[in-house]
Amino acid sequence: KLASRGLVSIIIPTCASGGLVAMCVDSLREKTAYTKFEIICVENIPGDQQEWKSWLQSSVDKVVSTAKPFNWSRFNNLAAQHASGEFLLFMNDDIEVIDPQWLDSMLEHGERPEVGVVGAMLLYKDRSIQHAGLALTNVLGRARHLFRHAREDDPGYFGMAQSVRNVIGVTGACMLTRRETFD
Repeated sequence: KLASRGLVSIIIPTCASGGLVAMCVDSLREKTAYTKFEIICVENIPGDQQEWKSWLQSSVDKVVSTAKPFNWSRFNNLAAQHASGEFLLFMNDDIEVIDPQWLDSMLEHGERPEVGVVGAMLLYKDRSIQHAGLALTNVLGRARHLFRHAREDDPGYFGMAQSVRNVIGVTGACMLTRRETFD
């Protein structure tokens, strides 16, 4: 159960490549059960794609524009300065929401003080696992995606692919943290 109903600032860097950001934002609005969120897009959309700049202005809560070359960290830090949320959720613009409870599930753990960051299980279009946490390998300093390309319903080793658990890291494609932790 959620202890609070804090505002979540969903931060999405985009250059509107292939229009994926529309699918992302539309699925957020249409399929997310937890409704206390704002969507902030950091855009560096090329000048010849004005229709996407206009679409963003009318479809998200805040747009932060920059002409600087894409840099994931810089763009997310820039957007965080404009975020009002108690929680920050960093998301790639090619993510599509498929489960209405996804944000509630992430917040259940994100509001726990001993948790620094919460990741999501991400699936490829064929519904195989793209991301279910990271583990360190025997090569110093390298991490790998756990259960990559396994079937969505594959339990994995001791059921770990289907379990909420601690991992060494999560992908920045979809991760939630408390604002105070980020700051």
